[in-house]
Amino acid sequence: MKVGILTWYKAINHGAVLQAYASCKVLESLGCNPVVLDFVWEIDDEKKENKWNKIKRRISSVTPSKLLWYRNVKKNLKVKTKVFDEFIENYLPVGNKYNEEKNLDAVYIGSDMVFDTTEGFNPYMYGVGVPSNYIFSYAASFGYTTLESIKNNEHMVEISSALTKLKSIGYRDENTFSLCNELAPNVNKQENIDPVLMYGFEDEMTKWDTGKWKNEKYILVYAYDSTMNDKETINQIKKIARKENLKIISCGYYHKWCDASIPASPKEFLEMFIHAKYIITDTFHGTVFSLICHKNFVSIIRKNGFKVKYLLDAAHLSHRIAENNIESIIEETLDFKYFDEWVEKERAKSKDYVAKNIEAAR
Repeated sequence: MKVGILTWYKAINHGAVLQAYASCKVLESLGCNPVVLDFVWEIDDEKKENKWNKIKRRISSVTPSKLLWYRNVKKNLKVKTKVFDEFIENYLPVGNKYNEEKNLDAVYIGSDMVFDTTEGFNPYMYGVGVPSNYIFSYAASFGYTTLESIKNNEHMVEISSALTKLKSIGYRDENTFSLCNELAPNVNKQENIDPVLMYGFEDEMTKWDTGKWKNEKYILVYAYDSTMNDKETINQIKKIARKENLKIISCGYYHKWCDASIPASPKEFLEMFIHAKYIITDTFHGTVFSLICHKNFVSIIRKNGFKVKYLLDAAHLSHRIAENNIESIIEETLDFKYFDEWVEKERAKSKDYVAKNIEAAR
């Protein structure tokens, strides 16, 4: 059975690529032949103009230190793009463009912010123009989109019509549930966990571990280049590193205050999480991988960090969210018993949701 997957797999982002990989593995376990559908991401002209204005403002205020930072970020990204391209080529079954792929028995839209309209409207992420009679979503999210912004959007009728035609809506968060109830009230809906949590990566934790990081003693920082640069956070992390004689290693992104910034592939990303003594992150998938690897971690909530808070609340681990208390959280004993029980139940429900949709499409 051939099942297409529509998701943001092209991002040079560990979470985006690994959640796509996880979806493929789950579908394979259900006897399916998954194919990741290609696409061209469309950004609204207004959004393009806003991005260009931001770039111009940054250029106008360039200093030597900012220029050096930019060069290092660019250098890191160049290497990372290469290793990501290699991973996608070897581990993701990418097919033709979404409207050109033949013989699709079903299409699985998700996970991630596939319904988000803040950067533009991409109708194929709602199933429009996708050649399959059975289309459903899994752990889909509207991200930062609000009902007000949709009502002011010229595509509201099209979005509502597309959602109404889905066989089932699997959603990831309360905001998405609320919007889908408003726009497609009669379609069956079920909350899903992220594909990374659904799959678990247990085999990969062994297969992808080369031993490169096994004997290293380090705090792993997983945060985008433009975040986790405030002095208070940096000083707290450095204090822990000095106290325990640990290196501070940034995974995937350049941070000048870290001892090293590694342009890690998705496979090395997992390996670095496995062997880290502590993990400090402000991303959703940084938190997810900290959980499944059972690591002593701290999550920092940034603007629009509702995904992290929602996950940790569900897992009864909201006390791992730091403000100005990273050191005290790290010193706390971390018990994963409730998380393991919770994720086992949610994993079974989410796999059952996918299985039922696949069975209905046969």
